[in-house]
Amino acid sequence: MSASIQSIVATPLHAVAESNIALAHLNFDFSLVKYEAPVELQPLGKQLSKSRRQSAEDGSFHILARRLGVLFDDVLPEVPALLEAYGTRASEIVQETTQTLHSPKDIVDGFFGSHLGIDSTTIWASATSGKSVLRIHLLACMLARIWSPQEATAIWSELVTHRQAVIRSQAQSPEIVDNYLAQLAATHEIDGASLGSWDASARAWLQVADQARKKEQIQVQLIVNNLSVAVKSQAVSDHGSSPKINCYDSVLLNLNRALTTLEKLIKGEPQRITDGGILLGLTSWHLYPDLVVLGSTTKEIRQEDQLVKEGGIVTISIAAQASPRADGVYWSLPLASLRYYGTVQRERSTMHDSRISVEQLQALALGASLGSPEVPVTAAMILRSLWNLFHRIYQVRMCQLADKPPEPPEDLSRFSVVGLIEDTPESLRDLMRLLQLLFPLRDGIDLLLSDDSNERKTATQLMRYGANYGKLWIGNKSSSSSTFFGLATLQALLGMAKYPGARIRILRTLCAQYQLTSSDYVIRFRTQDNSWAYAPITAGHFEAAHGGMKRKRDEYESPDLEPTECLEIPPAENWICIATLAASSGHGPQSSTSSVYDDIFAELLEDNPQVGQSVLFDFAFGDHNLAAVYRRQTSQSSSQNQTFSSTVPLAMVQDLLDKNLLRLDTVAQSLLDHFGSIQPLHGDSLLALGRVVDYYKCYLPQATVSMGVIKSPVSSWTWVQSMVSALDISGPLAEQHAREGYVPESIYPSPLSREHILAAILQFESGTISVDTSDLAAVLAISTGNSLFIAEQLLHDPTFTGRISSGAVSHVIGNVGKPGIALLVSPPELEIREHDLERCRFVNHHPFDGSPIGGMFDSTSLHLSFTGWEGPVSLSSSSFRSMEAYYLETTVSVNDGGEWVGDVDILKGLRDAQMLVHPLSDITCSHDPCFTAAGAAMISIDCWEEILDPPGGILVLRSTPTTPGGSRNWQWMVRLAAVSMASLRNYQCICIPLDRSVCWTCVVGRLGVDRDRTLVVY
Repeated sequence: MSASIQSIVATPLHAVAESNIALAHLNFDFSLVKYEAPVELQPLGKQLSKSRRQSAEDGSFHILARRLGVLFDDVLPEVPALLEAYGTRASEIVQETTQTLHSPKDIVDGFFGSHLGIDSTTIWASATSGKSVLRIHLLACMLARIWSPQEATAIWSELVTHRQAVIRSQAQSPEIVDNYLAQLAATHEIDGASLGSWDASARAWLQVADQARKKEQIQVQLIVNNLSVAVKSQAVSDHGSSPKINCYDSVLLNLNRALTTLEKLIKGEPQRITDGGILLGLTSWHLYPDLVVLGSTTKEIRQEDQLVKEGGIVTISIAAQASPRADGVYWSLPLASLRYYGTVQRERSTMHDSRISVEQLQALALGASLGSPEVPVTAAMILRSLWNLFHRIYQVRMCQLADKPPEPPEDLSRFSVVGLIEDTPESLRDLMRLLQLLFPLRDGIDLLLSDDSNERKTATQLMRYGANYGKLWIGNKSSSSSTFFGLATLQALLGMAKYPGARIRILRTLCAQYQLTSSDYVIRFRTQDNSWAYAPITAGHFEAAHGGMKRKRDEYESPDLEPTECLEIPPAENWICIATLAASSGHGPQSSTSSVYDDIFAELLEDNPQVGQSVLFDFAFGDHNLAAVYRRQTSQSSSQNQTFSSTVPLAMVQDLLDKNLLRLDTVAQSLLDHFGSIQPLHGDSLLALGRVVDYYKCYLPQATVSMGVIKSPVSSWTWVQSMVSALDISGPLAEQHAREGYVPESIYPSPLSREHILAAILQFESGTISVDTSDLAAVLAISTGNSLFIAEQLLHDPTFTGRISSGAVSHVIGNVGKPGIALLVSPPELEIREHDLERCRFVNHHPFDGSPIGGMFDSTSLHLSFTGWEGPVSLSSSSFRSMEAYYLETTVSVNDGGEWVGDVDILKGLRDAQMLVHPLSDITCSHDPCFTAAGAAMISIDCWEEILDPPGGILVLRSTPTTPGGSRNWQWMVRLAAVSMASLRNYQCICIPLDRSVCWTCVVGRLGVDRDRTLVVY
């Protein structure tokens, strides 16, 4: 009976709740309410672009921020001090970055201009949506720090779905619920595209803020990434049971802990951190309390952040694990909304899934290439010395070809580089190939040897990571890290040594390390005159021996050789050194019972040996045909069965290099053989990586790289082989440039194609997506994170001959507001409006008189918009609800005075048009340059309406206005649009530069047969 009464009572209450929700829904949309942003965030709002500010205050971002804020308001703690400090820091970052942000004027004035600048849309949308909605932005940063865009969007979807279900469930309970706004928010569907855009904006902000606080971020990440700590999935249960991991509970648990901890730190209360969730927040919110890291030794890091009150100290106390991993903070979650079907268990970490600079990528490649050297600093010093020497030789060689003295002059005669510096195409090819192999490691070496301790620690951390996870990526299949690209093998090093004395020096050093006794071992070496001599394994003897006959030292040593103490063979003995199979690999041990008779017979024929008692020596280590250590067979030494290494310490290689005791041409050949024959995949991977790194360093210096690039081998990237093959012409091209008087500084004389650059950018941004260059020919730009990579041809006059090739790509801070990686492409079919008869008064078609002045195009503007079509770049991700990378259909519209004229495909127009970059003038031809001398009739096109209603004949579009003031800001866009429109209407197009005189007779000579469909852009 009581249950029935309760049910009766609950029914009207539930009806009232439903009525109130419906009434609220009818009366107003709460998501359109706008609040005044906090004072500390006002500077940030002033720097926001017009379109982003509109979206944050009145558009889709504001609506989403309001709905998310209302949905989660009741389950998040109040953290006013943290929000104020974060707002202050965000404004600081925006103001500092804006002062140093210099976007090229052509891009600012062009049709990408509205998409430039810092994307802080989520911050401003949160700030104008309520006093505590900024917590939603902090959650977005936390997720973006560790999860991929697809995964973060899936997590957001699950958070929203779960929270809406909870609120709807509460509304149906018999208890009175007064949070009608939350109930109303639960009735609104929040789509994945909106959540993806929210994540993308937060992700772009992270990249900007990381760069602005680079020093502090490196310090924190060094600490975090040296740990291995999990983000807790659920609170500890008093009953000891482990409930099933729930995405919603895990995210909210860790967000609340991070918010609460950072709030206390900002207020000056010390905190101890023992789990990964709080550390993740610490790396995501750009606030830097002082740190105390407990471990085998206690480290104190003072960051002196003025936004953290005194006493706000973090003590990081993470217990060491039984199997330590270099993962940093890692988080494992079941994602039910990632794919259309099934739940996917994913784990991500701050180490594996972060972004790094190109210099740090080179440190990663250095570690992957070296493996795990015991002395990485020594290895780096050797490689740097080799780079400096070989690059200096390259510079001298270029100056010789250009018939110019090298600056500064340097005598390379003391180095054995004859084979590298001689005037042959083969030597230049080998020299450039060697430099191209070393180049991708160069900045990683500098990072490791830096004077800055944090840079050294970062390089060491990345090298270790590369050695553990990146060998397959770089194509390093070597099972041993001690060979050092073949330079640290004993046989190779003996062959590279300049003098017999240097070889003896190597062998004696090894004997000392093995603690061999001089009475049991002897060194046999080949002298300058190709005869054999013997030396003790330790210094102190001064008598020479040669095949049993005593000889003077100056018979086998030149004055410039390293002095060598040699050993006298007793007259009654005949020494025979025996080599068996082990000698071919450069090391022993040897056994006297081996089949050695062939070797003995060969020894007996050498140098007319004296008749006497034969003393047999077994090969121990070295090179049997050059210089080696041998052990007396009669020796009873405890080292009789000792095994000797086939490699030498890197310190020995460095010492020999520093003392100029190695032949550089032999060193070069050894490296080329290693990467060309022994490890060709490793060599090709370095060549491709170096080519891309060089472009990034020159033209994309602010761009970063996803650590995910190491997840697939470089050799498997579809665009790599064609890039490597193109390097084969580096030598002939560099030689041609030098003989023409241009001494190239770069070791890459040929420019990269735009398609190769875009393929590399897509690979470096995604980490895993490899696309053939043919699929990228129509791509206008790539938008991802805080970056816009724009085809350079879209930013200049069609005949621009600036600093880089027409295939180049420019990088600016900005994005088009789309999630993931968007590749902007033009529609396959474009539209142009028909001629309006009411505008016939604008159509004059005056005869052209040779003057470029008279066009009325000063109201022309180009605009970027999206049709709504999106297509995946890779079908391998088609099972996911959102696409990591996709083609975004984009129109470039030509407007005249605000009215649409047509849509154009600029890249296609530039491909189709003839560019008279170097038009013939009266200086280069004998013609009269004036138009009347050409004897051709042409018609002026002075406005867009005249080209929409074109007459027959040769048309000349005059892009220069009668009053040219300020025309440079838009004239290049008019000419781009004209070239593109000519292509669209199947006109032959010739574009004439504006900065030089023109011979019209020569221009007419370039016209084709079908002159009635010709447009000259002037």
